[in-house]
Amino acid sequence: MDFPNRKKTFLEKLDRSKKGEIDGLILPLVNKINQKEEYFTTSSCSGRVVLWKGSGKKNETEWIKVSHDLINQSFFKDIEKEKELVWLRVEPFIMHICCRDLDAADLLLSQAQQIFKK
Repeated sequence: MDFPNRKKTFLEKLDRSKKGEIDGLILPLVNKINQKEEYFTTSSCSGRVVLWKGSGKKNETEWIKVSHDLINQSFFKDIEKEKELVWLRVEPFIMHICCRDLDAADLLLSQAQQIFKK
């Protein structure tokens, strides 16, 4: 399958994330990248804070609270009622981008490295 068809097929798929939709904070950037002929996004997160319990394995973890926004003390309200150990997880911005070819990937990487260190 050529790149334009792969892009079209991928972007028409349903969102399979836990949230079920793209974060509002990152949506403008996702849209801008997806408008480019040589790129499309496959996964993204604007960053989040999660309170969770369980083993840590995907199917054995229960998210108690999640926020993609800044949090304050009210985010931790009622967690003392939990009987199990509760974990706090802070995840940074992340984005996965599929590129048409190596030249497009090199260009994107060089531009991103001007802004991001890693």
